[in-house]
Amino acid sequence: MKNRFTLQSIIIILFTIFWVANDAFSQEEIFTSDEGTEVPVKFQSLDPDDIYRLNVHIGPSYQAGKLYLGGVSYELPGKLFVHAQFGTTFNIDENSQDYIGLGTSIEANYFFSKKKPYTLKYLLLREYGEDGKIHNLMMEKEAEKRISHGIHLGFINAGIQVPQTLTYNTYVIGYSRLSVKQVQFLYSKLKIKKSIQTFHRINADLLIHRNIKSYGSSRQLIDNDFPTYGARLYYDGYIPLKVPSGGTRSTLYFTFGAESLVDPNDDWNIGIIFGVGYGRRFL
Repeated sequence: MKNRFTLQSIIIILFTIFWVANDAFSQEEIFTSDEGTEVPVKFQSLDPDDIYRLNVHIGPSYQAGKLYLGGVSYELPGKLFVHAQFGTTFNIDENSQDYIGLGTSIEANYFFSKKKPYTLKYLLLREYGEDGKIHNLMMEKEAEKRISHGIHLGFINAGIQVPQTLTYNTYVIGYSRLSVKQVQFLYSKLKIKKSIQTFHRINADLLIHRNIKSYGSSRQLIDNDFPTYGARLYYDGYIPLKVPSGGTRSTLYFTFGAESLVDPNDDWNIGIIFGVGYGRRFL
């Protein structure tokens, strides 16, 4: 019992030291409205590398002629980004029967990064002035964002019905540009917590299609002159969802763009990339 009390005391002391140190090193500034109202703001973090690294999202995403139902991503700030999506895939078994399996899309970036200054703007206060009109107190704070450029590699296991069953593997090689912003602060005398963490990526890829198989109505392989190369351009990212606590663990995942599809009748049949989902950040 005595040892337990000692261990609890040590944990409480360490937590107190951490909390006091974090509060002591926070930057505090006072922003004043035209009416003289002062709003204190304590900046806890302005580092774009101080982020939640793991994100899991659920929601529909349409790409390469197939529907994905969710995904997971992990970022090593400024160096590596890995993203995987999961959904259904159609295929033909050894008995020439249709079956639905798990389709995957896995991609990775290796980045070269640098930080650039930008001006953070946030509405702190709305109040009536002496003229009877509403006046806004807009906070402007110099901060940094991380810009990354790098190679984009990926693998897609596709099985779709168009209307025949079509299966193929796609290898991806391309270029990505990533922009990340992150800031955490407390404002007003009530110490309202606000966290902003955004992730935006643009990708331009060459698609290399291999192991293409097409099955007719009799579930037998048929010969078609499928294109073995394609291209795509798309934009994706995470933005924070507003919650009462002000945290950034809840996110909105989005993606949109265009790509060429595997089509025996048209080498450049253009398809739409679109997706949206709810995500949660961890780690």
